[in-house]
Order: sequence, then structure tokens, then C-alpha cells
Amino acid sequence: MSRAHGHIDPSNKRVAMLIAVLALVLAISETLGKGAQTTVLNVNIEAANLWNFFQAKTIRGTVLRTAAE
Repeated sequence: MSRAHGHIDPSNKRVAMLIAVLALVLAISETLGKGAQTTVLNVNIEAANLWNFFQAKTIRGTVLRTAAE
């Protein structure tokens, strides 16, 4: 609370500083989390693409072998 003559209680300054530091830590962790999430999604997409490539290759081979017989 404010005291007379516009002085601010030092404990209010500490609380404000703590809130600012916590907000900064939260913003940094959110940024790092989003970066990790993007990386995981990209790796997952690459794995799915590779799996689909090998599935298609197997199907093509099966179709060719069946047609040859």
C-alpha cells in the first residue's frame, strides 16, 4: 500500500519484482517448449513419410510379382 507523500512500501517493490521474474521465466519456458514441440512434430512427420515410402515400395513389389506370375 502507498504511504503518505507518495512513498511506496519496499515489500510491494519486492513482490512486483518477483512477479516480473516469474513472468520472464514463464515466457522463456513457453518459448523453449514450443521449439521442442515443433522439433518433435517435424521428426514425427519425417518418420511417417519414410514409413509410407517403404510401404509403397513393398506394395509396388508385390503388384509386380503378382503380375509376373
